[in-house]
Amino acid sequence: MNRPARWVKYSSVAFASILAVLCLIVVAYGTYLATFLALPKSDEHPPLRLYSGPFLLQPDLSLGHSHVLERLQRLGYRRVTVPVQTPGDYQLTEKALTVYLHPQPEGHVDATRVMMPLDQGRVTDVLSPLDGSSLFPIFLEPELLSGVRGESRQVREWVPLAQIPPRMVEAILTIEDRRFYSHFGIDPIAVGRALWANFIKGGVVQGGSTITQQLAKNLFYSPQRTMGRKFKEALAAMVLEVKYTKQEILESYLNEIYLGQAGFVSIYGVSEAAHRYFGKTLQELTVEEVAMIAGLVKGPNSYAPTKHPESAKQRRDVVLRRLRETGVLTEETWTRATHTPVRVTPSEDVLTDAPYFVDAVLRELEESGVAHLPEGLRINSTLDPMIQQAAAQSLEKGLAKLEAAHSHLTPPLESVVQGAVVVLDPKTGSVLALVGGRDYRRSQFNRAV
Repeated sequence: MNRPARWVKYSSVAFASILAVLCLIVVAYGTYLATFLALPKSDEHPPLRLYSGPFLLQPDLSLGHSHVLERLQRLGYRRVTVPVQTPGDYQLTEKALTVYLHPQPEGHVDATRVMMPLDQGRVTDVLSPLDGSSLFPIFLEPELLSGVRGESRQVREWVPLAQIPPRMVEAILTIEDRRFYSHFGIDPIAVGRALWANFIKGGVVQGGSTITQQLAKNLFYSPQRTMGRKFKEALAAMVLEVKYTKQEILESYLNEIYLGQAGFVSIYGVSEAAHRYFGKTLQELTVEEVAMIAGLVKGPNSYAPTKHPESAKQRRDVVLRRLRETGVLTEETWTRATHTPVRVTPSEDVLTDAPYFVDAVLRELEESGVAHLPEGLRINSTLDPMIQQAAAQSLEKGLAKLEAAHSHLTPPLESVVQGAVVVLDPKTGSVLALVGGRDYRRSQFNRAV
């Protein structure tokens, strides 16, 4: 045997050996994934939820000084011009404020209509509009301050796939994974299209990940962009496709997808996004609101309607155009939807920005000797969201004014002047607001406790 032939033979054997080893590694890793990978079922691990104090609706209450209308908007109530018909409606006239309160299952309170006669913007009584009987005392439901799951602060509401409107599912699939029901976890066509687009543009402008790959990445892997991680992600996606039905994968995806921030708290799932951005249930969303949520998947913070309304509208309109092209929307519906301005309820982050207060409560629970906080635990506090907001704004303005008056307090790169605010109820000593520093992102040290 001559030397070139021998070299070819040895090279072929070496290549086959390496290929066999790689195949064994893939099979072993796939077997491991098949054994240990599992999708969450329903809300198996609900986050701990921390709430503000409820707000008492009472005679002599000033709508302006107490920010009643803003409180209603923050809780997702909708102003109507006709008598209230459904929970979440409120009507304001010169003579009265009428609110159809949300049900409060935790407090065993049913949805209730409340009428508050007004005299120059001040409540004179709290009555039932049905029979005129007194409803005092009655409360607005508390606001959610934060959800906590492990080390993460998050809020989510798990909704079965059967209860998610078909147009929400269609919008997500149309913009994120058109061949979801035909591929096996990875989509070679989408990968090829993405590679070609990225080659033409000279950079990463398009991704080829399927919904199953996105779900695998979100649940099981870090956000690092490496070839090794992409390989693991693809293999995990194929394992999920073997272990679970398309419906189970889609339900998990729609409930686990990250869709933005409310202050320091992460928003997960389409149901929670509907509530946080629009103050609505999934069934109440309009077609343009559905498209807005679907558009958030690509870049939840870049397209957040609360912070970047123009970018959010552009992305929403991309989704609407795809829905029209696929025949989901008629020309008339598409035209109306694209001409609808971006509206969110409320216009700012829904969750009260009280990270230092949340830290203080969790630390107090730990120091009280509670070894393990049960999942899904509801914690009611005394914090007043409007007073908290005013306290944080006052601290920032006060420190900025101090720096302006004393230039030596402001270093070239960043401010080091700090402060804290604590507001107590003089009657009960309850904490109504707590701000432990100027910027929680830069310093988590709580100067208020």
